[in-house]
Amino acid sequence: MIYIKYNGRFGNNLFQYAMGRILAEQYGHGLGSYKGENSVSLLNCQRALQDKYSWTGPFITLSGNRVELTAVPSGSIYLDGTFQRAEYYIQHRDKIKKWFEVPEIEFRPKNEDVVLHIRRSDFGYKHNGGMLPLDYYGDILDNNEFGQVYITGGCSHFGEKKDIDDQVKEYFQKYKPLYITSDAIKTFRAIQKFKNVVQSMSTFCWWASFLSDEAERIYTPITNDGYWQKNGDINLMINNDVYVYVDNLKVEKF
Repeated sequence: MIYIKYNGRFGNNLFQYAMGRILAEQYGHGLGSYKGENSVSLLNCQRALQDKYSWTGPFITLSGNRVELTAVPSGSIYLDGTFQRAEYYIQHRDKIKKWFEVPEIEFRPKNEDVVLHIRRSDFGYKHNGGMLPLDYYGDILDNNEFGQVYITGGCSHFGEKKDIDDQVKEYFQKYKPLYITSDAIKTFRAIQKFKNVVQSMSTFCWWASFLSDEAERIYTPITNDGYWQKNGDINLMINNDVYVYVDNLKVEKF
């Protein structure tokens, strides 16, 4: 049996469940239904998988981001980590896309439109990964020809701090953006409909972009510090022409 400790919020929970289900299907382990955030919306993750074998070996705990499995586990597995390595999921994308399918929405941006995902509220504190500079987004907008600019983020992750704060609104005012303020699942589905996506250092946005069948350009930050730094323990880089990496970004903290 595989047991998952769900840590963090929706994006992190998707990594935890995806790792558990990949291992369960690969080795024949049982796995409970998805118990992370927004579970009611993931209809394809609500069925438990049954053990195919009688596991008699030692209990194995997997944690952190890197997973080292050199042999078929003979005992139950406890997942207590984040497992944020793109290499574990790329070959399973088609299956994962079905697992994490969310309800359809009535929204269709134009092909030339772009969506910016902004994550600031809790990332800027000294103990955390740091905020991306707003010029990261501004430079992309100024050096490419887009149609309507959409911005999403907006929820409060840390007390009264918000991702879409007054500084963000003032900075982007000249682009005349439209703000996406739906709930998490509708926002997740909305991101998947854009041809052009500008990511933050967000697991939520990473999954929405990764599972999109529409995206043709996904602008992705690589930072000099924090969660998405080059050669870090977290490595969500994907080597294909859809991803446009913006390197050596200096993160900001309060």
